[in-house]
Amino acid sequence: MLLIYRSDPLHNPVDTPRFRDPKDPAQLAFALDAPDFRPLQCDIERLLAEHGPLNLAVIKRHTLLETIYKKAHAKTAVDALVANHRIQQTQSGRSDTDRIYELRQPSEPATLF
Repeated sequence: MLLIYRSDPLHNPVDTPRFRDPKDPAQLAFALDAPDFRPLQCDIERLLAEHGPLNLAVIKRHTLLETIYKKAHAKTAVDALVANHRIQQTQSGRSDTDRIYELRQPSEPATLF
């Protein structure tokens, strides 16, 4: 069950609806106008760590069914993870099923010998 609530106008002059799970007090509130994608990025990294390389269609489906985020948010989160060198695209293509992503392997330290 999700609660919709309005922020306190004295503390937040921008009054936008936010979503949060009342059973999880540590959860961040989800703002509709400017969502925070960090939790989704962590979830995508966890998903790739558990299952190995996945295509974007699978990541989008997971985002839609297993998170509070929209399916379209998955691409934004994946793009940010690629830009921050946390995951890498190993195969490109026109469709979501063609684009494969995996966790970026840590680079090996340079050796003298």
